[in-house]
Amino acid sequence: PEAGLKGLDAFTLRYRVRWPLSLIISMKSLTKYQLIFRHLFYCKHVEAELYKAWLNQQTMKELNVGSAFHRSHILRQRML
Repeated sequence: PEAGLKGLDAFTLRYRVRWPLSLIISMKSLTKYQLIFRHLFYCKHVEAELYKAWLNQQTMKELNVGSAFHRSHILRQRML
């Protein structure tokens, strides 16, 4: 895989503040909202990835092949 910018890293929220709101909302506060938005968006991505991992673990548990993946299950439990 390339080491370039991924879609998740490049995803941003842009908002154009028009007058009279531009008198109240500054570029500094918009930048803070942007950082908060990116952080929450990334948290949602991590949540989805953890859900996929959990779903995968449940599938493996039903197939009784859990002993082959025991170390990965322990690691996942530590991450939760």
